[in-house]
Amino acid sequence: MTYLTHEHARRMIDAALAAAAAEGLRVSVAITDAGGHLLAFNRAETANLATIDIAIQKARTAVFFQAPTRYVTAAMQPGGAIYTAQHTSGGLSAIPGGIPVVDEDEAMIGAIGISGGSAEQDDAIAASAVACSSA
Repeated sequence: MTYLTHEHARRMIDAALAAAAAEGLRVSVAITDAGGHLLAFNRAETANLATIDIAIQKARTAVFFQAPTRYVTAAMQPGGAIYTAQHTSGGLSAIPGGIPVVDEDEAMIGAIGISGGSAEQDDAIAASAVACSSA
């Protein structure tokens, strides 16, 4: 696969929403393409409205840094090497819950961002959605 398809994005969204619901969480799920542009989005009907922007920012951050957002968290904190980065590019997020999506050749084709649970829950849901969608 050379790009992230809508079908693949939908599988990730469905897997993420199901995993969140199983934990009693109401989340937003954003999928971006390899350029960080929103490809697909959905949220639990009663998810907090702030989760919309945060999920998109997490996915964009994962694309821009080509790494899970959990790996850039420390560097984006005060005193960190890229502290001001979250104020660039239309808003990025230093919160875990964004994970790149790669193809079978390990080329990045997009990312997923989850917001609505704790940082650890969002990160676990994102990882499980990526794993479930490629099976």
